[in-house]
Amino acid sequence: MVRRTLILLMLCGALTVNLSAQRLAIGQIDTGRLLFGQRVDLYVSIDLPSGRSVDPEHLRVYESGDGNVYYEVDRLLDVVPVRSLDAPLSFYMLVDNSGSMYDEHVPGRPDLRRNDAARQAIRDFVNNITHERDRVGMALFGTRYRQLARPGRDKARFGPILDEIERPPRAEGYTELYAALVESASDAAAMGRRTVVVLSDGENYPYSMYEGEPHPEYDDRLFTHTEAIDAFQREGLSLFAIHYGDDEEDPHLGRIAEETGGRVYRAITTEDLARVYQDIRSALLDEYRLSYRATMIPSERRFVRVTYRGADVDLRAERPYFAGTLFAGPDEAPPLAPIIVFFVGLVGLAALLAIVIRAGQTATSLVLLDPGGASALAKTLVLGDGDTVIGASPEADLTIAGSPAVGERHAVVRYEPTRAEYTIVSDTPVRVNNKPVTRRILRPGDVINIEGTIFAFDEPDEGPTD
Repeated sequence: MVRRTLILLMLCGALTVNLSAQRLAIGQIDTGRLLFGQRVDLYVSIDLPSGRSVDPEHLRVYESGDGNVYYEVDRLLDVVPVRSLDAPLSFYMLVDNSGSMYDEHVPGRPDLRRNDAARQAIRDFVNNITHERDRVGMALFGTRYRQLARPGRDKARFGPILDEIERPPRAEGYTELYAALVESASDAAAMGRRTVVVLSDGENYPYSMYEGEPHPEYDDRLFTHTEAIDAFQREGLSLFAIHYGDDEEDPHLGRIAEETGGRVYRAITTEDLARVYQDIRSALLDEYRLSYRATMIPSERRFVRVTYRGADVDLRAERPYFAGTLFAGPDEAPPLAPIIVFFVGLVGLAALLAIVIRAGQTATSLVLLDPGGASALAKTLVLGDGDTVIGASPEADLTIAGSPAVGERHAVVRYEPTRAEYTIVSDTPVRVNNKPVTRRILRPGDVINIEGTIFAFDEPDEGPTD
């Protein structure tokens, strides 16, 4: 029976979970221009019956504050095929490096392990990306998650990176799939259409559950598939998942991909794997970017619905996004308060970023807005190549006094020398561009809010300064 199933899969090649001829999915919600332009960009895939083309007149967009009552947006600013945009695609390759990737061989190729085939497929995929602005990043996961390359345009670096991947020791060879997905969501940040592409040959297999002792980084925490969905939805990302091999697929992988606007593929042979990676790129290029003016619904967490209704076609897709206002109002605020706060946030952020530009920073810094007014700097803290501690302690590098909610060592801005990047890390969620995070790579212009203290991350091209 197993042999017959294997043969059937090999004949079918690479298959997606959803074989329906009709499908509408929201692959990415980009709120990068929400603060200044009240604009939201949706990346939408529309699969119609064979022979039918997409008519933009059939598209409608709605927003909701609670996921129940939806209001149609006034109008779409534009509907543009991604293929016609001069915009970069960004692929964050998340690769299973657990022990099973080395134990199993590719069917019909006793000389080729799954890990070797995966590396060759990724190498070929990267080499075939010809758009100079497209970006590729990469991370491995087993027991631990490890980023090898942040998203960037330099494709040549992946040759040496792939060559250096080695089989991990037994204790490092577990499959922390859900944890890796949560970690990758923040590391995949880049411009344009971005997605995470995960390749794995098995199910989530947590270290602490099966080893019988605390995880070396996560202790007794067991990540769930719902945490992965939440992380991707907070970042507005999609997940394209590749189940490689004939072992059991993770039972929740399909739901994670579906709820983030992605797909699940199955690949058996090396040819399957090569086709899958190319199909993912083609799928992104076949999407449409829908741009619209966001509604002023007084809700930080909003829901967007896209419909496509035509002759014999009635498709709908929904997913949440976070409004990203600079100052989030309290839950008990009256309905008008969040709207007022939204515009205050616009003014405050504009003033802050203007200050950063005027300051002409030549070193990587945290630039604080004067708590007494939006027109002067309270402090500019130059970041070095170690940890910068933010908290209530007088010994912290940046002390926040007067707020009982701020811990002694509330957050750390950490420089990662191997990746030449800064990451903010905190046990208690802090807000970066008003999204609650416990770990996030910082990008120039990021606005950080720690219990009402607002500052911006500014980084020149030169990198860290001692």
